[in-house]
Amino acid sequence: MEKTDQYNPEEEVATEGQWKLVDLPEVEEKSGEENYTELFTSRTKLYRWRKPEWKERGIGNFRIMKHKESTKIIGMLRQEGTKKIMAHFNIVSIAKLCELERLKTSDKTWVWSCFDFSDPESKLEQFCLRFKTKEDFEMFEKVFNESKVHNDSLDWGLKKKEEEKVEEKKVEELFFLRIMLSGFKSRCMIFLLFIYSRADKMQYMIR
Repeated sequence: MEKTDQYNPEEEVATEGQWKLVDLPEVEEKSGEENYTELFTSRTKLYRWRKPEWKERGIGNFRIMKHKESTKIIGMLRQEGTKKIMAHFNIVSIAKLCELERLKTSDKTWVWSCFDFSDPESKLEQFCLRFKTKEDFEMFEKVFNESKVHNDSLDWGLKKKEEEKVEEKKVEELFFLRIMLSGFKSRCMIFLLFIYSRADKMQYMIR
């Protein structure tokens, strides 16, 4: 662009530097935890077993939460700062899962095994959770075991599956019963025809 005598570079800079302020609506970030009621929380340090030693997994508030609709209870820990989920599992005693054991080298640390869903693929993990205070350590045991009893009382969809299997079995039995009845009716008809034919033959012989 050819510059003229009337060109003012300051005006161009001022024009290019002007920006229009726009009020953007606040976007509420949902984590899914809005559907849960918190039963327990405590700032802890989480480890998981990687042979031949415990490896630090994360630091943050370990929370035990109950779903408002299904009432299923989970354990979860998010890393401080990043909020990344470092532990996420159902508190159940199936196949001896979630059985708390005290770590021999610490009086405020619990150890247990569970199926963890914090990674893309769920896997069987052995966790170690260290507390700051003896009170939180003991309260965790109480809430954890109560949650386990509650979850074990739920059917987790198994009851529905069993009901579906029973219904399928009833349908199958009814189907075979109809086949048997239809076969029985056919045999009865053949027998009656046989009787009638014998009766007609006897009447013909008497005559």
